[in-house]
Amino acid sequence: MAAVGRGCCCCTAVVGHSLGGMVAALWAAGHSNCPLVVNLDGHGNPTRADQYAGLEQHDRARAHQVLQSCLAPMAATLTEHLRDVMRSVDDLDLFEVYRQARCRLVIVSGGGVHGRAAACAGAATLEGLRAVGAAAAGPGRLRQIRP
Repeated sequence: MAAVGRGCCCCTAVVGHSLGGMVAALWAAGHSNCPLVVNLDGHGNPTRADQYAGLEQHDRARAHQVLQSCLAPMAATLTEHLRDVMRSVDDLDLFEVYRQARCRLVIVSGGGVHGRAAACAGAATLEGLRAVGAAAAGPGRLRQIRP
């Protein structure tokens, strides 16, 4: 985080995509002087069944099991260093990070998810964002824009 802001005392916006979007959201949590932060499709993966908001308990467990079975073979191909990075990403509660944002935060969630597990993860992200927006202080903190 310090490297992102090194030499940056005043910025117009911080924008990141995927992992960079998560870093941008972390920036928003600690920098009220930044006028805008944009997270482009940096949501991570639900790592526990309870993170599949909007689904019934049985469906949460099943969606989590399916997603984990898809991710496990991919994780096996990663180097140990990249597995450590992914564990850090998995440990990050982005909804809590969003709640802590001290500046305007725009979260862009792209389409194009494929398969049932990915669709469930996308739906879980949307429901979680709705919950964050509903809990946020002040009206209009969360707006859903559809193409």
